[in-house]
Amino acid sequence: MGGAGGPFSRIEDWIGLYGALMATGVAIWDLYKYRHEQPRLNVRCSVAELTVRFFPIEGETAGVETEGEGLPTGQPHFLAYRVTNVGGRPIIVADVGGTYHGGTKFRVRYPPVELPKRLEAGEFLELATDLRIVGKNLASLAAWDSVGKAWKVSWLELRRLKKAVEAVR
Repeated sequence: MGGAGGPFSRIEDWIGLYGALMATGVAIWDLYKYRHEQPRLNVRCSVAELTVRFFPIEGETAGVETEGEGLPTGQPHFLAYRVTNVGGRPIIVADVGGTYHGGTKFRVRYPPVELPKRLEAGEFLELATDLRIVGKNLASLAAWDSVGKAWKVSWLELRRLKKAVEAVR
């Protein structure tokens, strides 16, 4: 590079610089696409309560004063899982469950949801289970894909969940 007039005095030098910058930009874009198009699962868990909603039929209120409001059914609270494919490709959810300190694993079986289940990009599945699995000995809540990778609930969300469970007990 450079010549009698110093660096970047010739057009060839500028073309070479432009080519190098474009190649670097394309490489960065390809890495970004590769990272974001891979299948990824987002696992969220929360304490939930079964509610019933009433809606009037064609203008008749039938004495229902709580239109659209959730009314508790008196049923016990439960642990709700929501597993979402946030990647750009399909992924197969093989198992949902968690682990206790010491390495003991458990699975959640929810009859309406057959596992393994294929989730397309943006699709989700929801499962419910007994709240009693959440205790001080709980180490993680997770979903496993078909290659055995565990997609865990974040430690912060797990800590908040344990506090929410203590509040409803």
